[in-house]
Amino acid sequence: MFPTLHYIVRWLTGWDIPLPIPTFGCCMALSFWLAWWIFTLECKRKQKLGQIPASISVPRLMDRLLLLCGLIGFAGALLLAKLEDSYNLYHHPLNWLLTYHGLNYYGGLLFGTITYLIILHKKNISLATALDIGSPGMMLAYAVGRWGCHLAGDGDWGVVASSPKPRWLGWAPDWTWAAHYPHNVLRQGVFIPGCHLDYCTVLPQGVYPTSLYEALTCLALFFLLWYLRGRLPTTARIPGAPPAPATTDPRQVLGIPGPPPAPANPSPLPASANPGPRHAPVATTHPPALSLPPLPPAAPPAPSPPTAPPASSFSSMPCSPDSNGSSLNSSASTRNTNSSAMHSPRHRSFR
Repeated sequence: MFPTLHYIVRWLTGWDIPLPIPTFGCCMALSFWLAWWIFTLECKRKQKLGQIPASISVPRLMDRLLLLCGLIGFAGALLLAKLEDSYNLYHHPLNWLLTYHGLNYYGGLLFGTITYLIILHKKNISLATALDIGSPGMMLAYAVGRWGCHLAGDGDWGVVASSPKPRWLGWAPDWTWAAHYPHNVLRQGVFIPGCHLDYCTVLPQGVYPTSLYEALTCLALFFLLWYLRGRLPTTARIPGAPPAPATTDPRQVLGIPGPPPAPANPSPLPASANPGPRHAPVATTHPPALSLPPLPPAAPPAPSPPTAPPASSFSSMPCSPDSNGSSLNSSASTRNTNSSAMHSPRHRSFR
């Protein structure tokens, strides 16, 4: 195990560099920073969805939550750890008050959660929205904190592992089933022969590493909540807030610069005059076809008046021949007609 950073550097590089910084304290600081980061991302996303008032400054709100929830959470963890020592509380109250009993996670979780909900309630944020914001960050912070407990060996282990390791876990190291926690920070167990370090004890019997199991479980829950956070329907909104957009670009939610979105209403200019951005072609829309009323039926043409037949004379016949000989044919037909008319009974009466 690694009660301080000195043991981690010594195990990784072999260098004996004195670094008396507690490993559990480093993991606690890392968990606070990760929780602050995840909370900030979720608050910005909820504000874009209209579930947090736009007048709230997210960075200032996060700084206030980090300070108050951290201080009150630590106080709750100290208090609940002291309340577990009921014997000294009744028989030696002064010794009980001045003795450090460690930190209890459930006390920190209870006091920190109550503080968190009170602050967000005063900011006109609903309970459902507050829980959506805090759940992924709390799971990640708890996973990192429990990992620090396992690395330091601070006593958060389980009972003695009396049963052998199952076959389906044969690929994993033995300490994943029965851990002895050498160099644990509590100095519990028997002395390690030949050890000249500050923490030289090891548990004689292997115990279940429950802190490791909790860390892996909470890490899996964090990834599950992070996957489902944008895929579940949300209906809680602040009264009077603008409607939430139909789709949200995750790059804009995370603050990552990206290409501008395509315009909702493209310009009516032709594509050559308004090419749009190069990264995404502009979608062109065509107006619907106009439905015109049917035209009225056309009126029938007026009948032409009868014309008198032309006078039978040679002067009325055409004289200019054409290429087809139509003038000659018409002249011949006219002569035949006149000849037959002269031999009619009308003409014979004058003879």
